[in-house]
Amino acid sequence: MLPGLAFTVAVLCTLACTCVGINAILTPANHAIFLRGSEMALQCTVNLTDARTAVDVVWHKNSVLLSDGYYTVTAINNTISQLSRNNATFADGGNFECGFPGDSPLDRRIVKATVAARPSPVRNLTCRTHNAATINCQFMEGLAATNIVNTYTAKWQKNQPRAPVIGTTTVGNPHEGLYTWGFDTELEGMMRITVIASNELGESESYVTFHPVQQGKAETVLETNHECEC
Repeated sequence: MLPGLAFTVAVLCTLACTCVGINAILTPANHAIFLRGSEMALQCTVNLTDARTAVDVVWHKNSVLLSDGYYTVTAINNTISQLSRNNATFADGGNFECGFPGDSPLDRRIVKATVAARPSPVRNLTCRTHNAATINCQFMEGLAATNIVNTYTAKWQKNQPRAPVIGTTTVGNPHEGLYTWGFDTELEGMMRITVIASNELGESESYVTFHPVQQGKAETVLETNHECEC
């Protein structure tokens, strides 16, 4: 989910203006992810079936009424109420609800919003070989917290321009903060081994190049960041 995507809520009331349960459509349905430092903006679109409009909408975070001005609440027009927070931090996320005053928690609709960051490159990527065919590698997570789950994918190939990828694997289950994996290869000469850290907001990569026979060991030589167009 792209940062800044809003959700829409349609609030339906009886002619007597007594809400009997909110008929709501949420987009996204249950989770919005915003990039740390960007604007977090959520929208509630009201179905005008009585005298109440977007000006009457109230917002809750984690079941607590928002009234202290920390988040900006704006009636964009008669039907759209927007809650926003500039330069959002991890702590600004939570479960947000939109409705009219007096609505019970069961009547309100809820969406989870998370403020997160792109992953930084993994640290201390090191590969060793005990013979020409078996290679063992390890690394540690990047220093920067992301507030969402990261995945780590390793790939290996010859260290040549446009060389095809020979193998890939997902690396998980760290032990005391250290991720390890091994693989067998019949490649000869210089190799390139890359670890890609990725999450819903982007990815980064680190790689090593080395000759399994001549060097026996290699450590991280380059780290780069890449945004994910997803």
